[in-house]
Order: sequence, then structure tokens, then C-alpha cells
Amino acid sequence: MGISRNSWHKRRHTGAKRCQVRKKRKFELGRPPANTKLGPTRIRSVRCMGGNVKYRGLRLETGNYSWGTEVCTRKTRILDVVYNASNNELVRTKTLVKGAVVVIDATPFRQWYESHYGITIGLKKSRNDKAAAVDKESVATGAKKTSTKKDSAVKADESKKTKAIPLKKEDSKETPVKKGESAVTKKTPVKKEAAKVTKETPASAKKVDPKASKEKPVKKDAKVSKDKPIKKGDVKVSKDKPVKKSDAKVSKDKPVKKEDAKAPKESSTKKNGAQS
Repeated sequence: MGISRNSWHKRRHTGAKRCQVRKKRKFELGRPPANTKLGPTRIRSVRCMGGNVKYRGLRLETGNYSWGTEVCTRKTRILDVVYNASNNELVRTKTLVKGAVVVIDATPFRQWYESHYGITIGLKKSRNDKAAAVDKESVATGAKKTSTKKDSAVKADESKKTKAIPLKKEDSKETPVKKGESAVTKKTPVKKEAAKVTKETPASAKKVDPKASKEKPVKKDAKVSKDKPIKKGDVKVSKDKPVKKSDAKVSKDKPVKKEDAKAPKESSTKKNGAQS
């Protein structure tokens, strides 16, 4: 059977098989992978549909690589295949596929860097070069130390010059303040006349004669003693204090005598006789 790139030979997403509708077609055909290895270049051409040509790299030793941070692209040699996440067999056989990690020659990138920045990179330093670099660093640090000492000395002199002049003792003395006088600032002395500004006393704080303010004591009502009985005519009902039943000895239960009831009628008849 040939290799095809059609989709009808695959199962549905539910897992069911699809029935074959037609035979294979030429435009659905597929070709075997190239499996490009690392070695001297070997390229084969393949005729495609429409008379087009594809090129199969069977073996390669160069490639076009880019230095992303410096935006520099150069053609360089491939030295080795180091890692492949999909299969270690591809590392052993040095197969060049997408995603393989390879080692390349850095000479074209180093040359570009030297021409662009004027700095040589990628060279191993000898012991003499390291010693010279250390001497240069020590000289530079010594110069920095001396410059910092000079700067600190200059700053100290400037700070001495710009220090504030201390005030005289007379100016800095605090003037005593009395209770009636207004507050005085600490440094500036104030004349006595200006300091003798009395505060207005409120009406509540004014002195008042004790004789005039004293009011005559008001006599309170005679207190009703609980021990002595109170007569009917003497009973005074006050709003503040409720009257007890024991104080007012008026009983509703006792009936009124007939003699007491006839007395006002006789007086009324006498009055009528006198008028006649």
C-alpha cells in the first residue's frame, strides 16, 4: 500500500470506522521522510504535481542561523547534534530535524561583533592577561578612592562655612510671662507695654459681692408630722406630695346622720320667715 494524506481512512472522533467511499487518488499521495543526517551535502530533486520541484536534503553540514539578541543572521557550519526531546536515537544517528539542539561554528558571528563594536570575544585569556586586567582594576579603584576622599574633604569645608551663626545669650533668653499677660515668643524680646494686654474676663468670672448675691431663705411649708393627727380643716393637699389615707380621715363608708341632714332645711325656713 502507498502512503496517502487523505482523511477518510481515519476513524471518526467518536471512534467509529468510516466506510471507504472511493479508491486512493494521485493528489492524496504521501512520500517517505528525508531523515536528513549530518555529513557532506547530498541533495535530491523530486518532481511534484504541476511540474514543480522539491529538494530533499539527505545529508547537510551547513545552515542559516540567527543571533536573536543582536539581530544578526549568518550561514555557518553545523558541528554536532547535542539533544533531541523527541528521541535519543536521533541524537545517536545525528539526524537533523525540527527542534533538534545543535552546536555551530561561531566565527562569522564573532567577526561581525568585532567589526560592529570593536571588541574581541570568544578568546581564552592567559595568566598574563588576567594579571594585567587585575592591575588595571586596582589602579582604577585607587583613583576612585582618592577622588572620594577629596570630595568628602571639600564637602566638610563647605559645611563648616555654611554653618549657622549662634544667637547671643540676650536674644535667646526667654522672657517670663505672668498670668494676666499675653504669651511672648522665646527668641524675640517684647516691650513691657505691649505685654500688658489683659484678656477680657467673661461675665461668669466677674467678682460679685457675697451679701448682694445671697438671697433670703424661703420658709418651707410646715412639715406634717406622722405622729400627731391632723384635723379636717387643717389638711392641705400639695401637688408634689401625695396625701396618705391615714392623714385624711374622711371615710366614704360611714352614713350621714338624719340630724345633720335636717339642719340646713331649718335654717332655710328661718330665712324665709325673716324676709316675710
